[in-house]
Amino acid sequence: MARSRSRRRPRPRPSNRARAVAPGPATAAPAAGSTAAEDPGPPAIGPDVDVPEVDVPEVDVPDVDVPDVGVPDVDLIDIGYVARPHGVRGALRVVTHHPESTSLLEVDELYLGRRRYRITSARPVQGAVLVELDGLRDRTRAESLRGRAVAVARDAIELDEGELLLADLVGCAVVLPDGSAYGTIAGVEVGPQDRLVIHDGPIERLLPLVPEFVVDIDLDAERVVVAPPEGLPESRRR
Repeated sequence: MARSRSRRRPRPRPSNRARAVAPGPATAAPAAGSTAAEDPGPPAIGPDVDVPEVDVPEVDVPDVDVPDVGVPDVDLIDIGYVARPHGVRGALRVVTHHPESTSLLEVDELYLGRRRYRITSARPVQGAVLVELDGLRDRTRAESLRGRAVAVARDAIELDEGELLLADLVGCAVVLPDGSAYGTIAGVEVGPQDRLVIHDGPIERLLPLVPEFVVDIDLDAERVVVAPPEGLPESRRR
């Protein structure tokens, strides 16, 4: 049985510009015989002074390795999204892409974007899973996560015999029972009826993911054998 699938530049500040200050009005020359004091004119400027040059020694600054403090590179499987907050204490209502997915009940951590959170509580409800995360304790912060994709680490999901992840089907070649090519799986549409999105050149086909139509899956060979029903609709890729 198939399981859940994988799926700011600061505003430039204006530069400081020197302001041009308009000169004051010109002073008229005193009339002849006037007792007004003569304009002494601009102050005298002293002799030029030579300022010796100073040699500034160069200082070698050693290279410093800055440690990477980001989230380590983890192979993530997109399993759903945050539908909305639940209650006033920061719980999240998470809707999984596959209604029957139990991944959130089986893992200890989840990822929102590339940020990792530890799960403190998870319980299924009608149409969703209510999740509580370590450090998330108020509705305001929970509201800011509305719509975020929810992912889990691939290696945290334990698969039973015969199970697979829908994400692993993407990229597999599709062939008919007689071996003739039928396209490549470009994606998986999940819902009440999961469907393989098969691209064959300019043609797109949506094939229901049911045993009657999907005859064999060989992930090692990256090949899926299908027996599509007669008259399966086709459309041109956008």
